[in-house]
Amino acid sequence: MDYCIASGSRLFSCRLPIVLIISMILTGFCIAEPSFSPNQGKMPLKVQFSLPGGENCDSITWTFEDGKTGSGINPSYTYTAMGFHYPTCVCTLPGATITYSFDKIVSSNADMPDDDTADQHYPINTAVDIKADTLSLEEQTRQGTGLYALGLYDYAAVSYQKAIEISGSDPEILTQYGTILAGLSRWKESAVVFNQSAAIKPDPVTFIAYGGVLTHMQKYDEALNAFNRSLELEAKNPDAWAGIGQVFEFLKNNEEAAIAYKKSLDLDPKEASVWKGYGNVLSAQGKDTEAAEAYSQAISLGLSEADIYLKYGGVLRKLGQDGEAQAAMNQAKNLQGALYSSSNDYTPHCTAGGAMG
Repeated sequence: MDYCIASGSRLFSCRLPIVLIISMILTGFCIAEPSFSPNQGKMPLKVQFSLPGGENCDSITWTFEDGKTGSGINPSYTYTAMGFHYPTCVCTLPGATITYSFDKIVSSNADMPDDDTADQHYPINTAVDIKADTLSLEEQTRQGTGLYALGLYDYAAVSYQKAIEISGSDPEILTQYGTILAGLSRWKESAVVFNQSAAIKPDPVTFIAYGGVLTHMQKYDEALNAFNRSLELEAKNPDAWAGIGQVFEFLKNNEEAAIAYKKSLDLDPKEASVWKGYGNVLSAQGKDTEAAEAYSQAISLGLSEADIYLKYGGVLRKLGQDGEAQAAMNQAKNLQGALYSSSNDYTPHCTAGGAMG
């Protein structure tokens, strides 16, 4: 399921995915930051740069700090002059400029290993300059969407507040504002905004988002009602069924959770997080063979985290598949701590697209 971004004057060009609205609401929104790699080496030194979420920028300018510049979301540059280089990245949005400053890149005429344990190197400073200019609704929405995509949720929230004032409470803008508030852990405010949006225009996406926030707030009956309202509007909505499955999983009603997860997967078998949830409730029922198959599906679809390998290894061990179980446990061990960069603040970073790295 693809992440939905603004398209023209409409806020969403596709349905908001369960992994964003529910899983990320429950486990925490991550911040997709610009990065580069490697940070030092022998000339010619090729460095790859990346700006996740930069699709919404009006322009992107990279300064490689030796008189040369570049553009685009994922440029590369080869340093041929020896010395220290301090790259920057500037993203422009309607009425806003975001400048990222990085630590040095060292290019040398001698062999040099990468001196940092992190595979990627992140900004040491982020400066956000928002003008006081009056923007049109479309420009204000584009600004908010761009700031949100870059993980600058505080600024995005302010931008969407202005868009709401201009639009007179447009329900699509309210839904995105509610999602941003959830990203800021402002749960009660988020629930109020989603409820307001749904009252103006009942929409399956909004009810799913609302249900995800209510699930986080442990208001399970209300969350089930929101997901069921979504199904009333769109009966074959896999995200709503996944949300119901997650609520029942939290309530330890594993049989009902398995039924809901299965309905979601019958409609969309490519959502890794739902396969994981399905595996959890099957395992809780002692259905280890089916649980192992579900975890295997989640992994094959790209879910790579220590937790799922630990659970996969656990059910494989119960099935007597000790070799495969040990391999899964070893993979879990390799992934332990991989969520965190080597920066001093131990902030989790994301890969492009906003997924946890």
